[in-house]
Amino acid sequence: MADLEALYDRVDADGQDMAAKVDLQLEIEKFVPMCSEVSDLGDIINRLKDDKPVYKADYLQMLQLWLGHDKLHQGKLDMVDDIKKVFDDLDSDDSGVAIRNDIRRKINKQLVPVCPEVKNFSAMVKKMDGMIVEKAAYLALLDDWINETACRHQLKTEDAASNATGEATEEITKRQIVPALEKAFGKLCIGGKADTLDLRKQVEKLIPQCEDVRIVKDAVQAYASQKMQQEVFHDILNLWVVGGKKMLSLKGYATNI
Repeated sequence: MADLEALYDRVDADGQDMAAKVDLQLEIEKFVPMCSEVSDLGDIINRLKDDKPVYKADYLQMLQLWLGHDKLHQGKLDMVDDIKKVFDDLDSDDSGVAIRNDIRRKINKQLVPVCPEVKNFSAMVKKMDGMIVEKAAYLALLDDWINETACRHQLKTEDAASNATGEATEEITKRQIVPALEKAFGKLCIGGKADTLDLRKQVEKLIPQCEDVRIVKDAVQAYASQKMQQEVFHDILNLWVVGGKKMLSLKGYATNI
């Protein structure tokens, strides 16, 4: 992921946080021989409606969509290498130290837009003693951040299993799978629409991860048109997360085939 972020910075050589769409696509194509799935990211950018510059914040959102990050512990684990790289980039002479404020600025600018939870680690760095941070102390703080999150996530999971209602647990599962569903649509989206049959097949692949995705599959399958607009699919997802089959039915989406 760090390489794909650096890709944008290479195109945006003057640091204006904007890059030409065609230049981004050319850089992305260089990654395809190493990872064929990167072509999907190129497809997402290619579907932008015009050739206006792509802003960095928008690119990072598209990158996150393509990656399909969980916003729970797994997503944070994916950021560990990037957080370590922040320190190494600032410690260019391998002295083992870096300026605390520089670390925070780099984290807030580069990593927080990709994973908002990194903001908590930035706050922990802010509380460190002194203006100079040693690498050993930085890595120890990173371990504390990861382990604290793992412990908190474990407690939430156990509490949900033993105390929460089935409905509450179901909603958490749905919210976790939504990025993957959005990514499935993104792969098929042309001109803001996706083929309904192909979309149903993509959604169906996610049922083993979350049984309730079957309701979304049924709603897509029952859709009257051969093409589904992106805003319609988002509406289905939002209604499904909030109220499941009952809410979809109330809003006119058939879920029984």
